[in-house]
Amino acid sequence: MLARPIALRWPQSATRGRVRFWELAAVGGLLLLAAGIRWPDYLYLPVFTDEAYDAVRSALIARGDLHTPVNSSPYIGSLQNYLTAMLFAVLGPEVYVPRLLVLIVGCLTVVAAYLLGREWGGPVAGTLTGLLVATNPVHVLVNSHIAWSNSLTPLFTTLGLW
Repeated sequence: MLARPIALRWPQSATRGRVRFWELAAVGGLLLLAAGIRWPDYLYLPVFTDEAYDAVRSALIARGDLHTPVNSSPYIGSLQNYLTAMLFAVLGPEVYVPRLLVLIVGCLTVVAAYLLGREWGGPVAGTLTGLLVATNPVHVLVNSHIAWSNSLTPLFTTLGLW
């Protein structure tokens, strides 16, 4: 006997075409909390590491001097390089740009965690899930401060599970 496929369903509020105000307020609050926790000292803690190699490649991409499908390590894709190059093109070649990208992605991961928790357990579970990710010290200091390409992984993993 074949197993029945899992049917994807939209949350009830989305099918009716309206979102509850308190859910938007909760997501906005989580996003502000995540940004407020991640913003202080994002350039100083931890100190710059080998992420500078990736930043240089991104600057070369932004100038049009490099077109590559890989990062500084040949087994890593170049998505982070091209996203950073896009920010370099918009904001200029500043030292804070690569870390700003991962800070933004870290904050978006909190929203993705809310969506996943909401899908599995409702709005309260989503809020608690987002709160746990927003205040997680490893996610704050590593995934939201160091401009490595694997800092994008939690966002895409969470969105994939959602």
